[in-house]
Amino acid sequence: MTHRKNKHRPQHQINHSHAKPQPQSHNAAVALAVFIGMLGLAVAFFSNGPNLLWMAVGVTAGALLGFILGNSIDKAAARK
Repeated sequence: MTHRKNKHRPQHQINHSHAKPQPQSHNAAVALAVFIGMLGLAVAFFSNGPNLLWMAVGVTAGALLGFILGNSIDKAAARK
């Protein structure tokens, strides 16, 4: 019988985790863009009646404002 020297060698731990970190999603930005966009649509509708031009302006302005606010909320949450 041959006796192997160093029979119990320490095993190196190999990290097989190749998963890349997922980029931060813009959950608050999209949610607030939709919600404030609908609020802008309602304000434009009730202030000007069913005028499509002002309804489109209200939706666009509300969605832009909601996206900017939601984006700042996402950035603040990512810093913590």
